[in-house]
Amino acid sequence: MSSPTATLSLNQRHANLANPQQQQELLQAVALTHTASNGDFDGLLASHGWQTLMPAQLEIFQINV
Repeated sequence: MSSPTATLSLNQRHANLANPQQQQELLQAVALTHTASNGDFDGLLASHGWQTLMPAQLEIFQINV
């Protein structure tokens, strides 16, 4: 029985999306004007009473061995 083959990372596959700049450009090209918030994520957060997204205090720490 053979063991599972590891998946290659974007960088190992020489994929364009391995470049963070390419990721940003692709995300910026997505039109969000059809959404209720018109793509204004900060405004949508504020309308729900959130000023910023911050991590909450860690409540559970789990290690699987």
